[in-house]
Amino acid sequence: IAKLSRSVVLIVTPEKLGSGTVIARDGTILTNWHTLQSLPTVGVIFKPKQDGRAPIESDALQATVLQADPVADLALIKVANLPADVQPISIASPPPRLPGSKVQIIGHPFGEIWSHTQGTIKQFRSNYTWQRKDGFKHRADVIRVRTPVRTGNFGGPMLNTKGELVAVDTFNPDNEPLISLGVTSPEVQRMMRS
Repeated sequence: IAKLSRSVVLIVTPEKLGSGTVIARDGTILTNWHTLQSLPTVGVIFKPKQDGRAPIESDALQATVLQADPVADLALIKVANLPADVQPISIASPPPRLPGSKVQIIGHPFGEIWSHTQGTIKQFRSNYTWQRKDGFKHRADVIRVRTPVRTGNFGGPMLNTKGELVAVDTFNPDNEPLISLGVTSPEVQRMMRS
C-alpha cells in the first residue's frame, strides 16, 4: 500500500474531492465521471514524498478530461508531466468474482487523505443499475464489497493482492452503509477501447 499510494491521486474540483488511479506513464488517470461531470479540467495532487506533510495549493497540477462514460461512471483525465517516481497501476484481467476475495482500497474519505481500508467481495453483479442523488442513472458490471467507503474514496482503486486494479470505487447505497460498489476492470478496458 505504501508503494502504491503515490499512484493514487487526490482530485480537487470546486465542489468536491475524489480519488483517481494513475494507469499510464503518459499521465493518464482513471476516475469516476460523477466527480468531474462537465468540467474540462480538474486539480490533481500526488501524495507528498515526505511522510506526514500535508499537501498545499502549489502541489496541485492541472489535469485535462480526456474521455468519459457517464453511464458506467468512468472517466480518464491526464496530467502533462507525471512525477518520475510514480508508477502506473496495472489493470487486472479478469477481476475476482468469488465471494470472500479481499481487496485493498486507497482514497480520501471525507478528506482523510491517502487512507487505506480492506474490503471483502460479497457478490459480482452483471449489468447492474444504480442511481445517484442527482437522479442520473448508471449501469455497469460491478462488484459489491463489504467495506466502510465514503465520499472522497470514489474514483479510487480497489486492488487485488498483486496490486492490480480490479475495480473503481464508485458508489455506496444509502441503505447499506458498509457496502461499496466498484465498476469492474473489464468495464474500464471497454471504455479505453472505445
